[in-house]
Amino acid sequence: MRYSRGQVQGYILIATLAILMALGVAFAIKFAQATQRDFDQPAIEDYRAAALNTLEQARVRLLVEALEPSNDKPGELTCPDRNNSGLGSSCSAVNARTAGLFPYNDAKPLPDATPRSPIKDIAGECIWYALSPSFRNSLSEGSRKITTPDQLPVNPANLGSLLYNGNNVVAVLIAPGGPLSAQKTHRCSDNGDCVAGCPLPASYAAMYLESLEGNNNAGSTGAFADAAFPSAIKKSLSTCALKTSILDPDDRGDPCSNDVVLPIRSSDIMKPLIRVVLQKLATDVSGINAVTGLNSRLSGYVASTTLDTVRNADPHGFDEEVFVDIKGSASPEANGCFDSTGGSDPRPLWLCANQWYRFMRYNPGTKKSISITLNESIAAAKYRCDLYLDDKSIACQ
Repeated sequence: MRYSRGQVQGYILIATLAILMALGVAFAIKFAQATQRDFDQPAIEDYRAAALNTLEQARVRLLVEALEPSNDKPGELTCPDRNNSGLGSSCSAVNARTAGLFPYNDAKPLPDATPRSPIKDIAGECIWYALSPSFRNSLSEGSRKITTPDQLPVNPANLGSLLYNGNNVVAVLIAPGGPLSAQKTHRCSDNGDCVAGCPLPASYAAMYLESLEGNNNAGSTGAFADAAFPSAIKKSLSTCALKTSILDPDDRGDPCSNDVVLPIRSSDIMKPLIRVVLQKLATDVSGINAVTGLNSRLSGYVASTTLDTVRNADPHGFDEEVFVDIKGSASPEANGCFDSTGGSDPRPLWLCANQWYRFMRYNPGTKKSISITLNESIAAAKYRCDLYLDDKSIACQ
């Protein structure tokens, strides 16, 4: 059969329209899906911005308390609040890495904040907190061991043992957000077990914190995940996953995670802490060697209460081998971290027990100094502080 030129053009026009209609339907579906994602993500981002602002207040309070000049155990953090008292008290390794409440009575209040009051997120829920066991300030310096992960020294080699989105961190602060699904009828406010609006952590963690991609924020494994993107129940597995990872729309259930997590990384503590350590070296301590923290341990020099003993020291005078190195199960006291004359000032003990002498270097140039450097594995860039021996000034860069 022969078709006229007009018929052929007509068929081409119909086919073209059919293709355009198909593309239009596909585009409409894709646009609707994209629009839904766009509506979901900005809402999440707005919520996260408000939550992170609240968590930052809690983070600053913890760090200021830990780095207070008068603190005898600088860099160590208070334990999570396990009984809704606002106090961290002492804690076991498991109770440190398991989320409890933010210890607002232990954390230094900010100048414009109500002193020692709970911090709540945008949903009006109390902030939660978990800590790497080796950073807890309830751990005695005499029990620190480089062979025991939960009792490691607090120094630049310690990256923390909690996992945040798969990366090592020292601590996490969590804004739980509003209740999801079953949480709505099981939170403490519905059961009368709230104090100042906060729950009893041991009883209600799962009613506030969720699991995501195999990380249980309410669990005791020390692995935490942040709900930065829309999540949904994967019906076929009854697990909480990122919405984009569930390819079958029929397999997607309700949203399942709205926890916002702010980590405290090792660099957040170590950068200001190395200045504190050098300040302690520059501080005269009556009756004990402020330089070494132990009498007669600086080879060839007599113990002193000033930095005069190291003004002309050999460049290797601060090598690890010259100082007491705490290894295995040996306690700092047994290895001479206390002054041999019987002094027990906690500042030198802290320096010795946490092996800070390993990270000190003597620089014999025109301006003699003792320096401590954080490399790129700890900080975003190399960071160094020098204690100049001529005037005891400290400069960091």
